[in-house]
Amino acid sequence: ADASSVSNDYVLCESLRKELDRLGGKDIKLDFELSLTPKALHDYSVRQNLAANLHNLPIDNVWIRVENFGSKSTGSATREFIECVRDFHSIAKPIVLDCAGGLVGLSALSFGSTGGLCHGVGQKEKFDISGWKKPRTGGGSGGFIYVPDIDRYLDADQLNAFFEARGGKSKFGCNDADCCGDLQDMFDRRDEHFIIQRSKQLADLSAIPVEKRADHFLQKHVQKTVRAARAAASLKVTDVKLHEAIIENKKRIQRLQDALVDLNDKSGASYSRVPHFRGGQSKISAILTG
Repeated sequence: ADASSVSNDYVLCESLRKELDRLGGKDIKLDFELSLTPKALHDYSVRQNLAANLHNLPIDNVWIRVENFGSKSTGSATREFIECVRDFHSIAKPIVLDCAGGLVGLSALSFGSTGGLCHGVGQKEKFDISGWKKPRTGGGSGGFIYVPDIDRYLDADQLNAFFEARGGKSKFGCNDADCCGDLQDMFDRRDEHFIIQRSKQLADLSAIPVEKRADHFLQKHVQKTVRAARAAASLKVTDVKLHEAIIENKKRIQRLQDALVDLNDKSGASYSRVPHFRGGQSKISAILTG
């Protein structure tokens, strides 16, 4: 967040609002997106200055994305994000976390730091500015398959190797009757599989009152994933690199749990407002944006 560029964005936002109103577009809503470096996010004076200016802008929601923050972020980085973004609650507008997924993105929602979450279908779950410099190739999940039990993506070869280990297929294959009819569907319908599993995670959290959501998230989602990650790390996976990656994934999730449990014990929580969905009334759409 460069001060001069953000200042220009304020002016452009106000000018756009005036022009839309002049042309009969008073019903058109505006959102404001902040793309921040970790240094800017962690600077209290920067956050206070941004919040003060955003408070008076003619906008509905504030979207925030932080460079290199997303689904694979560390526990300490996730905790820092949650604590820092709470300073934006003073503007009394919904906060949407952009380009972040997995347990990390769900953590921000569960702890009330943000009121919405946005990412692609098995992609764009981390804000990496270097990706802007590369031409887009293909779409969807890019060949990776979501294994929700361990909060991890594997490509087809990795998932096959994972399933070849004794207990791998029975413990981690999708046996959700609402999702995959058989294990081959995880490969053939990977995007649908991801959407259904992420939607169920969000629906479960949405059903819990915001004041109790962090406790529920830690007990049902994080603890469950920690147990599954430990079980996955104990499998005799013959692919050495994959086995090492699964062990590292276990450590990442355990550290995330430690950071969030400590945050939950010590923090005085505040909660973001929830953005209003502007599209149709389909159940999936409402869940993904709420």
